[in-house]
Amino acid sequence: MPIGLVSSGDTKTGAAIYNWSVNIGNNNSQSLTIGIIVNNYYTRNSSDDDAVVTVSKPLSDFITGGGCLMLSSSSGLKAGAAGSRNNFGFNVKWNKGGTNLQGNINTIVRNGGLVYQIKGNSMTSLSVNAAAGTAVFNGKASIQDITNPLSPLSIDGNATLQVAMTDKGEPGTSDLIGITVWNKSGGLWFSSNWNGTTTVQLVLAGGNLSARPRAAAPPRRWWDSRRRMRLPEGRRAWMVRHASSRWRRTFPIRSPGGRRSGSSFPRRAA
Repeated sequence: MPIGLVSSGDTKTGAAIYNWSVNIGNNNSQSLTIGIIVNNYYTRNSSDDDAVVTVSKPLSDFITGGGCLMLSSSSGLKAGAAGSRNNFGFNVKWNKGGTNLQGNINTIVRNGGLVYQIKGNSMTSLSVNAAAGTAVFNGKASIQDITNPLSPLSIDGNATLQVAMTDKGEPGTSDLIGITVWNKSGGLWFSSNWNGTTTVQLVLAGGNLSARPRAAAPPRRWWDSRRRMRLPEGRRAWMVRHASSRWRRTFPIRSPGGRRSGSSFPRRAA
């Protein structure tokens, strides 16, 4: 895999990215140990670098949000200026069948009079922990220089993005988000808050985030749309026998000969 620079001013620090579609068979979730092997001018193959990655099948979850960050430690080849606003909006969810991701993200980065727009509408993964209010999604992205909105310039049409967020509840003033965009060589295009090795989530300067599971199907009721009771077959048969028995005890039917009968009605007197 190629190595890309994190910053044009630092030729000793690079990053690589690799997209891997994992087949976990019939398992709902599986943990994998991932290692790194570096060769060529610099070599390294140490288990100290290994990490555990858990892969799970899609759940019926969705995330959404919008707002802005005030950048202070942004990094990358298209980093945002310190003190500038980083606007964003996104919506990502699984389809009803839980087989495909749907959604998009749009974020604006400003630096030195230049304005960049990062857009993604091809999501590749989504992980949501609704109880903790956390979520991470990955996808493909494109980057444009929109300083002149009438003549946008394409910078990268095959970038990779990752968004990590934490929903702290309403009204959203404590919510956090981190946005990272890599180029196809693994270099860092943009990080909203880079600590030297990874993107750290920032508290929103405005807006709100939401990470929650899709609403569950309503519980099955024993009533149909016409308000008629709907019961299991065995229960219905028991109720019919019970009601018939009570009706016969309350309204005994006698045959013309004076004997009780359950299959004929009394005749009117002439």
